[in-house]
Amino acid sequence: MAWGPTICFLLNTFTFLPLIVLLFMMHTENRRAELEKMDRKSGTGMLAGYLYAIQTPRIRNMLIVASIAGFLVAPYILLMPVYAKDAVNAGAASLGLLMAIAGVGSVLGALWAAGTNDNRRDMLIAVSVVAGAAGLLGLSLFTALPLALILVFIIGIFDTMTPTLVNTALQVETEDRYLGRVMSLLTLLLLGAPRIGVLILGALAEVTSITVALGASALTCLIVGGAIALLLLKRRNAAAQALAD
Repeated sequence: MAWGPTICFLLNTFTFLPLIVLLFMMHTENRRAELEKMDRKSGTGMLAGYLYAIQTPRIRNMLIVASIAGFLVAPYILLMPVYAKDAVNAGAASLGLLMAIAGVGSVLGALWAAGTNDNRRDMLIAVSVVAGAAGLLGLSLFTALPLALILVFIIGIFDTMTPTLVNTALQVETEDRYLGRVMSLLTLLLLGAPRIGVLILGALAEVTSITVALGASALTCLIVGGAIALLLLKRRNAAAQALAD
């Protein structure tokens, strides 16, 4: 019996219930007065958080890396229906399989990121940006369904790892008084960048092709995102070396 898409949305609704329960289980009363006191000293409003993020090189670079990956790699999943139809010449069943395999990769990427210790986090951020872009480049070059399934699985892993690792790094390294504002800025970038990216890539695909649009996005991310991620790793290693000396 075919249930149709409505049952899928219903089941997805229930997956949010454990998160809601966990949010209600969090106790912040003891921290609220302390954070409000720090907030009065550091300035109020989003502007103070923006200035802190911009003026702190490591926080700023983390946000840039997440934005680039979100702008150039993450839109692939929103363009998957076009890719499946125009590049793979696949129907709804194959599209569902591509989306499912990408989802499996995302789960594995999240689990991988969760098991990463602080010393390896910057290295994995650099690797995930480059690997995600490389997978997207492969997706633009190889359109046979079996290869496409392997590539979306790889992209799914690293497309999830990048924001997860950046999120963790920011929560660990941001000063408590600015944490909420920095995380809200990260959320804005993670949600906004893919939407802007898909708008631009969709327009490019309209005048060229979906494979050209994905390839151009992947190459840009490899060059720009890879360079910034490697710079982040280099600075982290330099700082660790300075502390060791």
